[in-house]
Amino acid sequence: MTENNLWDELHQILDPLDESDMADLANRGNQARTLIFNAPFPPQMEAEILKAYALLKSEFPDEISLAIRSSATAEDLPTPALPASKIPISMLPVNKPF
Repeated sequence: MTENNLWDELHQILDPLDESDMADLANRGNQARTLIFNAPFPPQMEAEILKAYALLKSEFPDEISLAIRSSATAEDLPTPALPASKIPISMLPVNKPF
């Protein structure tokens, strides 16, 4: 967020939020996700992930694939949800981890 200078724009999106207006919440949430998803991945973080991925891969004799998911937003939903039902899953191919 800091490296991509997203904080100001994120505040512009979220600060005027009307918490009682679910349509406003959905719209602003979509704008915030789009802002973050479209930001370039920080090169230093990519290098650290690739290094850790190589280390993990070296511990297994066969090819591996990984699934990465975050359930952080699912815990904040007003209704119960299965974690995978609301959160996208990104598959990382073995030969192209990004």
